[in-house]
Amino acid sequence: MVIKDPLVLALLGLLLCGGSAGAQDADGVRLLLAQVETAVQRGDAAAYFTLLTPGASRDRARDFASTAFMPGVVHVALQERDRQGMGGKGNAFRVLLDVFADFGTRARIAAWRLDVTRVGEPGAEHEWQISDQERLSSVENIYRLALDTTR
Repeated sequence: MVIKDPLVLALLGLLLCGGSAGAQDADGVRLLLAQVETAVQRGDAAAYFTLLTPGASRDRARDFASTAFMPGVVHVALQERDRQGMGGKGNAFRVLLDVFADFGTRARIAAWRLDVTRVGEPGAEHEWQISDQERLSSVENIYRLALDTTR
């Protein structure tokens, strides 16, 4: 299949151009997102549940995880698209993510919203946790996708 949809091509381009670098990588929210990315890579919903705040809805999280965490992922890329403060003091953010998951012979592109809350001291291992999540959109079953992972 040749992808001709300009929106899908633009999203693929953004995801494959690399992630954030420099000071943003030291950002606690970015570290949390890296843990989410690892959980998706492994198809490990249980690891994702450890990243939730105590008050987060487990039902909503299970619904989200039922489609977000699939076995057989060869490669995954999470790209932060936008981050907006919630509540004022920099202790909560609404983060929009573009997610690309390669399953070998097929792929998926999705947009997610994660609400993250500071629950620990700056620099602590679990400084940030997820208070809510939503799958905004996805393009499923992209077949015969060929990517040059050397670039």
